Amino acid sequence: MSEENDLIKQRRDKLQLWRDESQAYPNTFRPENLAADIEAQFGELDKETLEAAALAEENVIRFIEEKTVRKVIVVPGKLVNVVAN
Repeated sequence: MSEENDLIKQRRDKLQLWRDESQAYPNTFRPENLAADIEAQFGELDKETLEAAALAEENVIRFIEEKTVRKVIVVPGKLVNVVAN
């Protein structure tokens, strides 16, 4: 039991040190895009425009740059899925 208490104390001390350095949790998630913003930007677009917008995105380009796009599935207002290998 004493070892467990020592471990808890070490973890609390480490967390307090992080808090003192203003970063309590090192992997704090900060969203860049909110669903409402994405809906406002892309909500009214047709399938062809959504497909073109998705394929022009920087992250999509990076992941598919040396692959062949086999299929693009577009469900307006829901998702765009790019199948590549």
